[in-house]
Amino acid sequence: MPIESFWESKDLIPVSQKKVSIPAEFGLNYSAGQKVQITVPPSIDFFQPKETYLKFDVELSGAASGTRRLFLDAETGGQVLIRDLRIYSGGAGRILLEEYQNYNVLAALKYDYETNDNYKKKRALTEGCQIYDPSCRSTHGGKMSQANNCRHNAYFTNDGVSLTADTTTHDDDQRDKVKCLLPLNTGIFQSDRVYPNMLTEGVIIEIILEDNVNVFRQLDTTLQFRNSVQNPVFQSVTGTGDAAAGKIAALETGTNGSFTSFYLRRDNQQGAGGVVGNCPFVVGQNVVLSDIDDADKIVAAGGGSTQVAITRIDYDTTTNPDMIKVTVNASMFSKTGADVDINTCVLSQDPRTTGYAPTYTISDTELIVQQVQMPDGFKARMMSMLKEGGTLNYDFLSATNYKYSQLAGDTVANIRLPVNQSRAKAVFMIPTDATAYGKEQAMNGSGTYFIEYAGNEDGPETNIEIMSTRSGLVGIVDSLNNYQILYDGKLNPTRPVPVSKIADRVSIEQQPLIELEKALAMGGIHPLSFAKFRENFCIGRALTLQDGVVDLRGKDFSLQVQYDAPLAGFPAKNKLWHNWVSHLRRIVVKGDAISLEI
Repeated sequence: MPIESFWESKDLIPVSQKKVSIPAEFGLNYSAGQKVQITVPPSIDFFQPKETYLKFDVELSGAASGTRRLFLDAETGGQVLIRDLRIYSGGAGRILLEEYQNYNVLAALKYDYETNDNYKKKRALTEGCQIYDPSCRSTHGGKMSQANNCRHNAYFTNDGVSLTADTTTHDDDQRDKVKCLLPLNTGIFQSDRVYPNMLTEGVIIEIILEDNVNVFRQLDTTLQFRNSVQNPVFQSVTGTGDAAAGKIAALETGTNGSFTSFYLRRDNQQGAGGVVGNCPFVVGQNVVLSDIDDADKIVAAGGGSTQVAITRIDYDTTTNPDMIKVTVNASMFSKTGADVDINTCVLSQDPRTTGYAPTYTISDTELIVQQVQMPDGFKARMMSMLKEGGTLNYDFLSATNYKYSQLAGDTVANIRLPVNQSRAKAVFMIPTDATAYGKEQAMNGSGTYFIEYAGNEDGPETNIEIMSTRSGLVGIVDSLNNYQILYDGKLNPTRPVPVSKIADRVSIEQQPLIELEKALAMGGIHPLSFAKFRENFCIGRALTLQDGVVDLRGKDFSLQVQYDAPLAGFPAKNKLWHNWVSHLRRIVVKGDAISLEI
């Protein structure tokens, strides 16, 4: 094999690059469920796919009732808005080059596992994602949440950051537009190779936007069914700082003993800096006081049937120590009449709120293309070679989704996939929660999938459940006991892979994570973090290693799963399996014909 010499002359081509903006067709403003179409014309001869971005502004709005702070999915940001994505060649042929059904499910897998602090910060700057804010941290322990940022959040105007009194109603119409600059996580647009756009007569991108129910999130520090130890903690009604006198007891439950204002402890950064900016709630928001250990022992208005809304938030310097004072529009009292200890009573969004219907609109939608300008001589020579019978092959790593529905009562399932890829590399099998939730339920986690327990400073005996607010987007382990994969006439691995410790929500299994790490690496996702191995559960299988591929044509491929009885109090969920087969595709240009090899 000849060795390159330092003195050897190489055929280098002088090129230049420039950015070209291509607006979306049929208008610039779109809402949930609509189709966005962008055509890259063949006049852009070549472009650099990995430096091409989808740009738009997103604006969140909602009904006037139930004011609260909203934002897009904290981990995926603007990527959550893309439900389906298709890429076609241009011209009369219009060949389907790539198709991603439920694109945001694959994007969530990538963003949860291919992540570190640098990725999170960059995505927060450019993609509408969230990042953990230490100024809003919890003083009671718990996991660091990307959905805790109430001070430096691009989706709302950060009212109260410098205020000592907040009296203005903050409805959804006051939220700012957020600019998103998204990389398209597809095979073509993540390729390092220059794309020969002139040979495919251009490229057509079709995007179907996600429904409203699946994209909105609230601050974790406002929800009763997330890690409630991180919520604002009740101190007293009278403003006393004495722990013994701060309980909701006879003073608040006797005759005329109801109250319309109360104070928050300085725990969880409430009152830090002498302002109300660290309070995650806003004026107009419906709230309840709830017991951490028993959500039914709530302190509510009207015996638990009438909702109350915040009318004013003050930083009170007349108390000792200084505390945040919350005023509501109706009387509150202990629902049971029993004492509620101050260490366990927290403020949260009222889960009984109904009729809240947030929507989103994206505007100024365009594709920013990094055009590569080749010399005329290079293009003429390439076209000449094609006319003389030459062939141009363009390989890229893509993924195809095979869906499978599984009922909650199916404890044993054999999931067969009609795979037909000739150069497969890995498979990601993601069982998402297929339960139909309402918008309010999906946002506050009431009755959704149980992810894990969260301890606090009192120790692990305080079993606080963390419920999912990303239903339908991430994988759930449920009560899975083990799994095994059959392909090429063999069981892989030869023995079932145990998953029961992960399913118990208190421990971890080593083998499924090792299998997933290999699959992610082979499927084009860099496995940098496994912090969300339980929150976004995935069964992975690498079909080969290094640069190898496997021909799956004509071979039976099935996933065999076995479930145990669900955890007490947490019923099993219906599942929609998203089975992504990562494989190499090839665009073949020969003469005037374009074909695709899968």
